[in-house]
Amino acid sequence: MKIYQKAIILLTIKFDDIDYLRVHGSLTRAGKVRNQTPKVEKLPKKKKLTGRAKMRFLYNKRFVHVVEEQGRRRAGPNSNKNK
Repeated sequence: MKIYQKAIILLTIKFDDIDYLRVHGSLTRAGKVRNQTPKVEKLPKKKKLTGRAKMRFLYNKRFVHVVEEQGRRRAGPNSNKNK
């Protein structure tokens, strides 16, 4: 335990010497890109399913409405297989 405490003390002394709060560049340009991008209104979205209805939807998606691809394993919904 003493060795561990000595190591912590040595590390804190070393980090205190370093000026790690310094920022690269000035803060006058902060938020430049966000302010330049045009504001786009959010589109209305369909309400997400919850509870039993969500479980039913997932079951149908995974097991019922599956299209078999010539004996191969079905690719996931986020795969770039066809691209």
